[in-house]
Amino acid sequence: MRDMGNNVLAQSSIPPAAQTSATVTGTARAVKDFHEMGAVIHVGAATTLDATNYYTAKVQTGDLADGSDAADIAAADYINPHDQAGADWDRKLDTAAGADADKDFFFGFVTRGKTYARVVLVETGAADAIIGASIVAGKPKHAPV
Repeated sequence: MRDMGNNVLAQSSIPPAAQTSATVTGTARAVKDFHEMGAVIHVGAATTLDATNYYTAKVQTGDLADGSDAADIAAADYINPHDQAGADWDRKLDTAAGADADKDFFFGFVTRGKTYARVVLVETGAADAIIGASIVAGKPKHAPV
């Protein structure tokens, strides 16, 4: 089964909504039975995203479904962060650094054998934008998914 439909699982971690909180913690999603992981950050309309008011996207992993043991992954465990045009991305959602509104962003990541992963958005300043995030898992140990 070499098709994506049987080998990739996309799971919402942060449902798309107006984000105005200092930290937005996504739902932990099961990734243990997959060899490859990534996160897609969906940014819609932005009321306030700029050089001093922005969100930084990060991933936390852990072994408990409720995320209570989740911890940030190491900087070296992020793989090829980029925007929808393929340009490098610093994981910051700030329009001053390239008009980040109405775009999608992606990065791969390594879980180091952890069972669950979630996306977390950390606010700097007073950002306000519609943002959602998904965990994408590929190459399952046992297909189809």
